[in-house]
Amino acid sequence: MQASDIYEGKVVLITGGTKGIGIGIAKGFLSAGANVIVCGRQAVERLPQVSINGEVKQARFIQADVKDSDSTAAMFATIEQDYGKLDVLVNNAGGSPFALADQASPRFHEAILKLNLVAPLNMAQQANQIMQANDGGTIVFISSISSISSISSISALRASPGTAAYGAAKADGFVLNGQKNMVMDGVSADGWIVAARYQGAVNLFIVPFSEQVIVKQIKLVDSRNYAALTFSDLKLPANALLGTAGEGSKALERALDLGRLCLSSEMLGSLKALFAMTVEYLKVREQFGVQIGTFQALQHRAAKCFVELELAQSCVMSALATADESDADLAAIVSLAKWKLSRVADLISGEAIQMHGGIGVTDELDIGLFLKRIRVAQITLGDADFHQARYGTLTA
Repeated sequence: MQASDIYEGKVVLITGGTKGIGIGIAKGFLSAGANVIVCGRQAVERLPQVSINGEVKQARFIQADVKDSDSTAAMFATIEQDYGKLDVLVNNAGGSPFALADQASPRFHEAILKLNLVAPLNMAQQANQIMQANDGGTIVFISSISSISSISSISALRASPGTAAYGAAKADGFVLNGQKNMVMDGVSADGWIVAARYQGAVNLFIVPFSEQVIVKQIKLVDSRNYAALTFSDLKLPANALLGTAGEGSKALERALDLGRLCLSSEMLGSLKALFAMTVEYLKVREQFGVQIGTFQALQHRAAKCFVELELAQSCVMSALATADESDADLAAIVSLAKWKLSRVADLISGEAIQMHGGIGVTDELDIGLFLKRIRVAQITLGDADFHQARYGTLTA
């Protein structure tokens, strides 16, 4: 791993930095040269670490319970004594076990609020006292209350397979009516798997290509193959039904989540390519007789992109690992990954064009090509707002 000195000598405290995306945050700051501290109620066997030019750099662990103000006060006292300052606090700890809203006790609600809302605010207050006594600092909140949010909305950008706009009626087989838009790779397909309502439930049907299916090509900025399909009294045999009648929703959701994970992985690779191109351009482009990469403002913006990209990669890796478990519930972790990648895509694609200038949107460079594909991937199978609401609902 290449080292960056953007945070050289800085002291960074990350709550929840021993697991999940907290590890990615810690590694990002370690790679940028910071002295990283992570905390938790119990010591862990392995701390976040990075290898820079053959040398291993590891985070420091301080035992503390973020819900206990006395415990965190002791931790901050140790940090001030050992380092004399605190430059960055990342409030990343939080979450909640699954519980139904109509069954959770008042005590449960209080505990969730204390961990996800009260604790981060107390941490910020204690950190601010150290920062004010020195040269200031930065406090970052990583969705501390996302686990207790519940938002619902309807939009064309929000995937809702349960409201599939199809009807299937059974006689000696099935008769299919309805329309489906934005079918990926649907123009030249030999057949499709169609979600349709039958007896009040979503079912999946195999529909082979035929002249009775009206296929209209849809063109988007990424030039991928999309189609609109129209079914009008299309007769299907009884064996066109996949699985057992009324049980298509679970298989459909699993397939959609795997598709969202693939899109998140594609966006991650595209963003890495964009970031690499941008960093290389900063090294060679000259303005006022010097390389623009020496400008501190651009270094700060590039460092922010790097940290966010590491966070996004951690989300995707966690979702991929979960997908390897056949009986795992993918929904929440996939929505987290799709949301994070969509947000980071806005940042890095925008910075790539800004730092390249006008040449970034010309055919001479691949920046514009990646941008077009990323923009479509962001809204496919649910945009960032949809997945933020979905994650809040699933983890509430």
